Amino acid sequence: MFTAYSLLDRVFNQLAPRLEPLGYPCLRQGQTGRTILTESFRRDIGSILFATSSFWEGVDVQGEALSCLVLTRLPFRVPGEPLVDARIEALKKKGLDPFYHLIVPQAVIRFRQGFGRLIRSRSDRGAILICDRRVMTKTYGQMFLRSLPTQSIHCGQRHEVLKRLGRFFGQDGHHHIIPDL
Repeated sequence: MFTAYSLLDRVFNQLAPRLEPLGYPCLRQGQTGRTILTESFRRDIGSILFATSSFWEGVDVQGEALSCLVLTRLPFRVPGEPLVDARIEALKKKGLDPFYHLIVPQAVIRFRQGFGRLIRSRSDRGAILICDRRVMTKTYGQMFLRSLPTQSIHCGQRHEVLKRLGRFFGQDGHHHIIPDL
């Protein structure tokens, strides 16, 4: 899940040509209509969907089709939205820090909603991979982690995380970890 189309395009253009020959069909938000794209993703369990957080609103994919969610960045809103700017000004007038009283809480809600896309039923299981270091390096990062409905949170170097994902998905024999690209 991406927070910007420019990053989505860049990553898709780099990874799709390398993943598709390995048997991982790559789908990209915007290449076709939302309904068709969602159905393609749902049908082909080995496919990889590259999309922004706006794509996930109202999308329901249960089961194996969605078993790993990669968040490239924490979902902070883009500054400049009139309603957000008005709320920021109101908080400043009250002497409150808009970042901690508005921006972070809104991002935490969107973050949790992204996680909610992964686990849609009691039988669903999956992993979420957060690629934004701020979740571990900034004090507000703990707010994001505490919002997750899980006790199993692991962090580490890329090879350690991929190894752990391999063990997690290797349990049922239906998933394959993509080689380090």
